[in-house]
Amino acid sequence: MAQTVQSIEIVDLAYGGEGVGRMDGKAVFVPGTIPGEIVDITLTENRKRFARGALASVQKPSPSRCEPVCPLAGHCVGCSYQHISYDQEVAWKQTQLVTLLTRIGKLSSVPTCAAIASPAPLSYRNKIVLHADGNAKLGYRGADNRTILDVPDCPLAVEPIRAALASFRDAHLNELIAGDRITFRWTDTDGVTQWVNDHAPRKDLTETVNGTQWLVPVGGFWQVNVYAAPLLLDKVTDMLAGCDIQYLIDMYCGSGFFTLAQAGHAEHVLGIERDAHAIRAAERTAALQGKKQVRFVQGHSGDLYPEAQACVEPERTLVLVDPPRRGLDASMLHHIIEPEGPHYLLYVSCAADTLARDCKALTLSYDIKEVAMVDMFPQTAHFESVILFEKRA
Repeated sequence: MAQTVQSIEIVDLAYGGEGVGRMDGKAVFVPGTIPGEIVDITLTENRKRFARGALASVQKPSPSRCEPVCPLAGHCVGCSYQHISYDQEVAWKQTQLVTLLTRIGKLSSVPTCAAIASPAPLSYRNKIVLHADGNAKLGYRGADNRTILDVPDCPLAVEPIRAALASFRDAHLNELIAGDRITFRWTDTDGVTQWVNDHAPRKDLTETVNGTQWLVPVGGFWQVNVYAAPLLLDKVTDMLAGCDIQYLIDMYCGSGFFTLAQAGHAEHVLGIERDAHAIRAAERTAALQGKKQVRFVQGHSGDLYPEAQACVEPERTLVLVDPPRRGLDASMLHHIIEPEGPHYLLYVSCAADTLARDCKALTLSYDIKEVAMVDMFPQTAHFESVILFEKRA
């Protein structure tokens, strides 16, 4: 395709971080742009219904445009918003959540969506995973999922990880072979733990949120933003506080982050998780915290939920779900929306598009009571969503 430069106005910001313009009656997606800007682009893809372009220059910049902190911005696919002021990034993510709920979720209206910013838009990640190409490059995978972009430093990582990465590169960069994967994980208690490929040390780390400690398997899932995790927990707590419940079932519970923090809201609390290491850590944490009313079960959510549901009073039950990016399992979704499903559902999601898809099914039986966007992933295309549903009478 000839690299012809064309001028367009950016009118929207799509979920994923690309600016959107119009040309020849179709949408054109352009990374690195902001609504209100007039930019010059070169087309990189031109299909029947849409096109994509690369930014060549900015004729009329937005007042929200700022200089990226990272020299790899525009090349690294991890960050989508380093060219936008952080307050505007948060505002656009809030808009994107509402748009997805109306467009994909088919909601006629969405309750006022709270937007909760991260206290630190940089140096917040407690874990990064980098890949080696065997030719002295160590970094993140590119858009093709094959090319490795060399990353000497990542401004999103907490300072101790950034220092550990620099030391690792100095000492071991030339020892790596193609396909090697290096993980850096940090907690305030344990410092930085690092390992190559699947050779993680067999130990639990100690995470502290709002003054309370949790045990977490070294390679297990935990909220990645050390500064915004307390705000996410506070928002879930606020939503639960208005629910009159006796039973709390936490699906996809991991190491019990939400399960144990919300144990005071119900007389009977159950956490279900397929990762056996996470379940064992959650049980140890429950003992340390003295949460005797909390029970954990290891297994697949869709398999174990029917039995759990049969043991509770639906009208006094809240189910909390925090599924992977793919959203709820079809079997899990079916059990929730059936007549015997819980009176309340609290859905936490790191993928607003699959959340919106699930909302389309859930709102056949439930009303949405509250919506929030918590920016757990500043500078990136991602954010956390929290929605409280109540069974329709």
